[in-house]
Amino acid sequence: MKFRSNRKSYEKRRRLPQGEKTRNPKVLVGSLAAIVISLVVLAVVVVIGIVGFSTDNSKETAAKSDTNAPFHVWFIAESKEIHNGTGVSDMGGNYTVTDGVSYLPLDGIVTALSGTLKYNEDTGVCKIRDIGKWVKLTVDSDVMRVSLFRKVTLAGKVYEEDGVVYVPAATFFDAIGYACEYTASSGRLDVFPAGDGEEAKPTASFTTDKDTYQVGEKIVYTTENASPEGYEIVDEKWDNYDDWYFESGEVNVGYAVKDYKGNWSKTYSKTLTIEGEYTAAERVPVLSYFYLAKNDSDVYQTKTERTQTVTTADATGKVLSTKTTTKAANYDDYTDKTETKTTTDSDGNTVKTTTKYTQKKTEGKYYDNPYVIKLSQFKKEMAALDDEGYTTLTVSEYLDYQDSGVMPPAKSVILLFVNGYETSYTLAYPVLQEYGMKANIVPEVKAVADRSALVKAVDNGEEGAEDSLATFDEGTSFPLVTFGQLTEMKDSGTFEVGCISYDGNRWGANAPVLAEPAYLEDQGREENAEEYGARVKKDVTAAITTLCDNLGEETRPFFVYPFGTTSDMLTAAVKDAGFSCAFLKDDGYIYGDSDLFALHRMNITQSISNWDFSHSILK
Repeated sequence: MKFRSNRKSYEKRRRLPQGEKTRNPKVLVGSLAAIVISLVVLAVVVVIGIVGFSTDNSKETAAKSDTNAPFHVWFIAESKEIHNGTGVSDMGGNYTVTDGVSYLPLDGIVTALSGTLKYNEDTGVCKIRDIGKWVKLTVDSDVMRVSLFRKVTLAGKVYEEDGVVYVPAATFFDAIGYACEYTASSGRLDVFPAGDGEEAKPTASFTTDKDTYQVGEKIVYTTENASPEGYEIVDEKWDNYDDWYFESGEVNVGYAVKDYKGNWSKTYSKTLTIEGEYTAAERVPVLSYFYLAKNDSDVYQTKTERTQTVTTADATGKVLSTKTTTKAANYDDYTDKTETKTTTDSDGNTVKTTTKYTQKKTEGKYYDNPYVIKLSQFKKEMAALDDEGYTTLTVSEYLDYQDSGVMPPAKSVILLFVNGYETSYTLAYPVLQEYGMKANIVPEVKAVADRSALVKAVDNGEEGAEDSLATFDEGTSFPLVTFGQLTEMKDSGTFEVGCISYDGNRWGANAPVLAEPAYLEDQGREENAEEYGARVKKDVTAAITTLCDNLGEETRPFFVYPFGTTSDMLTAAVKDAGFSCAFLKDDGYIYGDSDLFALHRMNITQSISNWDFSHSILK
């Protein structure tokens, strides 16, 4: 075979002597052109990758998570929820585990990473951005592209079901620099940033409202904890912790927390000083208030007249003069009274003075309702509690004492505001705050929910809302509180919230009480045991559920039996629903051996005088 030599071509390609520059312009131009073409091709590839997010008919989904929070998210099997320690958001479908592989909805992954997703339903192509890397996935493929040049094989194929794209979670997160931990017992998948060294431990501390307490005095702790890694705090431990101490001395209290990765914080310690000796109450009075009247004249208006007759007679008994005068007088005794006084003047005449006090009552609009008391009466009673050194307890505080096996301190009292009238908020609440006192309120839950909705409609300017609210208030005799007001009173620490049923605080025809079977007028018979039990269970369950939904799951509600009466079936239903305790209406005192679901209370009425309140009820 004969080879041909191209001398001219060789001369163009031959190596130049070292250090010698080419003088051939065509060679130089060709080299520059090759470089330019390469750069253009690279730019086109990058532009295509970027423009791909804003072209075609893809649907774009933006993430919703908190990008400022430390990263740690977790998912629970068969749940649509995304947890990140500061809140919960939803995905398009459930987190599932199939053949040992965890699959997450792609929209949930993007939300957790605060990224943006574009999904082309026609091609099945999914593109993700704003997570620090460019990611591309395709339905029915197990190939995942990361940035421009990296290809990753997933643990299973991406698939679409009911419009939701599912991705093998563990290999996806691993490919973009995150670590996953799966707990089979709970079906929980946790996602963390991949570790690059020793993890920072969580921190813990606490404060108390003061450093020195009397024996048996309630201690208020406020805790603070955090994880620099953004991990969920899952456990805490205390050393020498108690809500109160019953022996004097110094107590060193310690507090520490653990994060989800098992890291414990250092123990934070504080020394408390306990002083004095403890005296437990023999009994705790429970005082029930209802509606407060701002103006005394709404309850009654009393007018006292003083008629005075002065008679002068000589030694023989002859009347020399008589003078009668009548005028208004201040007099607190609510019975008529006559006083007689006899003296002798300078002439030796007998002077007889007869004074007659007559009470004339003008009745106010609430005169015939003993459960409506004057605001002035309430203020005097709270002043008496303060003067006598009484401690007002929430129901939860009393239960804490009972759990400890010790009665509350001597001179403890529980205040209940029954039926949840609005004057509990407008009138009683400011007085209680002035004295630093605590109380408990027990509304009928459905009525509060209905009025809250009407008040909201008025605030929103809905047509006819004001008339509807006025009609509602007329139908309930007295205006009720709203959930907004209950939340304010609860969050202030002044009030604790219970209830007096959901919709069973009524009496009479077509208004069956919870304590006994109802008469079914259309059927001419009473409820049987099954029907009665179902009605009672439905009411108390709705009551506690609605309270917790509106006031927070941490609410520890208690129950007051409507009209102070119960039955075995009602008491059992209240226990089963999760109420902490329940109140009857009786002599009004709680003792160390009192049944928690048959606690006694007493009604404070117009007829209770200041003397009775201080010297009978409180003693």
